[in-house]
Amino acid sequence: MASRADLILLPAPGIASSIDRAHLHLADCTLGIVGAGAIGREVGRRVRAHEMRVLAVDPLAKSIPDVCEVWLPERLPELLAASDFGRDRRSAPLPRHTSCFAGASSSR
Repeated sequence: MASRADLILLPAPGIASSIDRAHLHLADCTLGIVGAGAIGREVGRRVRAHEMRVLAVDPLAKSIPDVCEVWLPERLPELLAASDFGRDRRSAPLPRHTSCFAGASSSR
C-alpha cells in the first residue's frame, strides 16, 4: 500500500520538477516532413497551429503553405538533424517520382 506521501506527485507552485524540465514545448520544436504530398501538407498545416517550425524535403514542391522551408532531397540529412519530430513518406509505397528518397540514410 502506497503512503500518502507517495501519492503526491505535484510540486508546490513555482517549483519545477524534473518532469517539468523534461517536457518539450511544441512551439520550441521543429517537425521535418519527407515528401510533401497531400498528407504531408495536412500534417504541416495542423502542426503550424501549435506554432511549431515546419521543414520539408520534396523533389517537386518549391513552397508549401504552412511550411517554413522546402528543400531538395539532397538536404535530407540536414532536415533530419534539424527536426525534433518527423513525418516520413518513405515508409509508404513510393511513386516513381519520389524514388530519390528510397536510398536516403538516416542517423535517427
